[in-house]
Amino acid sequence: MNQQTTNFLPTRLSDDLLEGADAIAVELFGDAKHRRKVYHLDSLGELPTFRLGAKLCCLRSKLREHINSKMTTGREVRA
Repeated sequence: MNQQTTNFLPTRLSDDLLEGADAIAVELFGDAKHRRKVYHLDSLGELPTFRLGAKLCCLRSKLREHINSKMTTGREVRA
């Protein structure tokens, strides 16, 4: 791993965890009011989400990797 990648890795899982559609919406769109977009993208399988109980969750690092991989493969990132 290079130094730049090492600096990005969180030290605790809680530092990387986005809990709930509101938190994911803030990370993606800058505002929690876009939570319905998160649920829609999740229903299409467009986000690397998982559930902890009933709560929709995502790891910030996996979300960024997912978006970067779509950008490099030329696939459209829907919003």
